[in-house]
Amino acid sequence: MEWIEQVADSFVWFVPVLAALGLWTVRWNPSKIGRAWAERLFFASLLVVASGTLRTIIVDDPSWLLHTFSLGAMVVGAIFPLAPTQSEHFEF
Repeated sequence: MEWIEQVADSFVWFVPVLAALGLWTVRWNPSKIGRAWAERLFFASLLVVASGTLRTIIVDDPSWLLHTFSLGAMVVGAIFPLAPTQSEHFEF
């Protein structure tokens, strides 16, 4: 049961790392099929990050600002349009 305590100690960094991975997968996936799966993964990680941020705020954890920033970065990252890929420039 020591691993539960180790996981709880690393919870502070779990939320920002998950947010960064979620944004990275959806932003740098060139194929359309891969992007569809990346968007699903992004949405799932967004739900987990939002839940983790809510938990952090409710229990008055000192890392609330880091988790709130991570959630905000995911929301803002979802709003920005993706740059068109090379193949999308020539579609009519």
